[in-house]
Amino acid sequence: MFIFGNIGLLFTLLPALVIFFVIKKTMQNRGNTSRPAGASRATNLRPIAEYKTLDPEFDEAELASKISNLYVQLQDAWQAKNLETIRPYLTDAFYNMSDRQVQEMKAEGVTNYVDRIAVLGTDIRGFYQTSGMDHIVVELRTRIVDYTLNDATGELVDGDRNMEKFMTYEWDVCRKTGVKTKGAMATAQSISCPHCGAALNINQTAKCPYCDSIVTIDNEDWALCNIKGISQRNGE
Repeated sequence: MFIFGNIGLLFTLLPALVIFFVIKKTMQNRGNTSRPAGASRATNLRPIAEYKTLDPEFDEAELASKISNLYVQLQDAWQAKNLETIRPYLTDAFYNMSDRQVQEMKAEGVTNYVDRIAVLGTDIRGFYQTSGMDHIVVELRTRIVDYTLNDATGELVDGDRNMEKFMTYEWDVCRKTGVKTKGAMATAQSISCPHCGAALNINQTAKCPYCDSIVTIDNEDWALCNIKGISQRNGE
């Protein structure tokens, strides 16, 4: 999972954008399962049934499945210290903040390992609209084992190789207002490069192979723009 500064993992809350890898260390220090005041947008959300009147083909189960898959892909990319494979599914702001943390981890010569990954549940809490974008907030409950090793020595720097951690997050995904789901929300999406017009498969790369432009999908499909840590519980 993602780290911030001193090798850590889950649950630090930032005032505007709480990035995925920042979330561990502060919540570990705080303790266990209490929900921080103001941690949820739930009181500001409109019901998802109302969103279906704006986008009749929207499928909650399909979105939940995509988010579950992206969670696992994020862990794999983080451990590999290479976010390029998932860049299309992150907004530019979220990617840039995340990548800075990856570069810090490389500079420190450490790798954060994530084992026994499981998504235990996803609940769509509702939606809101702002600045020409639709946002859907999803509660994600997961289990992992995470630990950090020194690349040169293999020494354990942080975490536990055996202890399971159970986390709850709120994920905020967004896309341009007015975009409607076209049939089933497929995991692969073919689009055209906005710079040179070349046809791209967004699952294959975030970079156009013809003009080297970086392509994201936040205008036409759901992209991750924010993650907020809600709670953490250690396994027995």
